Amino acid sequence: MTVPLRGLHYGANVLGAVAIARLLKIDKSKIMTTIAKLKQPPHQLELKKLKNGVTLIDNSYNTNLDGFLASIEYLKTFPGRTFVVTPGIIELGRFSQKIHSELGQKLKGIDHVWVTNLKHADDLSSPENHVTGEENMNKIFSDMRDTLRKGDTLLIEGRIPESLKSDILKL
Repeated sequence: MTVPLRGLHYGANVLGAVAIARLLKIDKSKIMTTIAKLKQPPHQLELKKLKNGVTLIDNSYNTNLDGFLASIEYLKTFPGRTFVVTPGIIELGRFSQKIHSELGQKLKGIDHVWVTNLKHADDLSSPENHVTGEENMNKIFSDMRDTLRKGDTLLIEGRIPESLKSDILKL
């Protein structure tokens, strides 16, 4: 069975639904037909090809620790250079520094990370990754425009400012 959705968590959800459907004695062919019609939810690991040849993974719907980690692992499956733009995870309270430091370790191997929320930039940074914290979206976009090229993959993780997202989609 092939599940036409990106993200391992969807596989677990579909398996659970299949188990319930089988308990309800729904025909296997109906289950398979329904699964084949599933569509990737918007802004949840949604793939787009930009005009400049960069592959965009739009995971801007929201973010949480598990989702962020899954997005990083998915990004690392792409060939070529890989990049992330994120505000970090906003509502973590007293756990923010610890969780962002852990995420920073997982970002090893990513070519560059732009962080739109300065308070998370230092925590996401580690000696093994290149992180730029910047609250001026024009500066971030200018750096992206100068850096990204055909064959690269950019992950938008979390809700970045709409002005930056709009500019990225025009690349």
